[in-house]
Amino acid sequence: SLSTIRQPAYEMGKEAAKLLLKLMKNEYIEQSAVQMPVAFIERQTTRKAE
Repeated sequence: SLSTIRQPAYEMGKEAAKLLLKLMKNEYIEQSAVQMPVAFIERQTTRKAE
C-alpha cells in the first residue's frame, strides 16, 4: 500500500472559509500563509536510505 500524508481537511476548509469571508468584507488579512499539522503514514512504498 502507498505511503501517504494525512492532512486536516476539515480544519483547512474552515480556515479557507474564514479567509474568504474576510476578503468578501474587504478586511485586512495579516498572514498570507496558514500552516497546519500533517502526519506521515509510512507504508510499503517507502524505505530507509542506504
